[in-house]
Amino acid sequence: MTTAISVLDKKLPTPNCFVAHFKNVAIFVWLGRADGETMAKVTKFADQLLVEYPRLSLLHVVGRNMGLPTREGRERIVAAARKNKQKIACIGVLVPHSGFYMRMLLTFLQALRTLLGGDTRTVVDRDAQALVRRFVAAHASQTSVAILADDLAQAIEEARLAAASAR
Repeated sequence: MTTAISVLDKKLPTPNCFVAHFKNVAIFVWLGRADGETMAKVTKFADQLLVEYPRLSLLHVVGRNMGLPTREGRERIVAAARKNKQKIACIGVLVPHSGFYMRMLLTFLQALRTLLGGDTRTVVDRDAQALVRRFVAAHASQTSVAILADDLAQAIEEARLAAASAR
């Protein structure tokens, strides 16, 4: 397995989101709501990765009881999705809880997926291992970049730990 240092190639902590990447998968660990300021920094990071990688997958780790993105955050998400829709291969979302919040998030993701259209795959799950298994398969089919499930699971865990220590 890869060591912690080499798993997270780049890090950009923001007040509400810790961002890292592993190969051509951007990992976003959400610590708070996606507001306009946070989304500006997050999309800047994604834009930098899109220079390096022709196709990029996005994996979001959502914390408990964060709430949906703010109006400005949603507007920036939609603008970034429109701008980069041909370059986004797969979107994965780990939502560690169920209920009303998860249903609202799924509705938002469905709208975003409709906006992206085409080949973008969306994988959502409450269980990290199940998400990783499905995500690596979808990612490989869209990018031809194979990532071992264990390596991605380790990268997610390292991002979570780094996010917790950055607080």
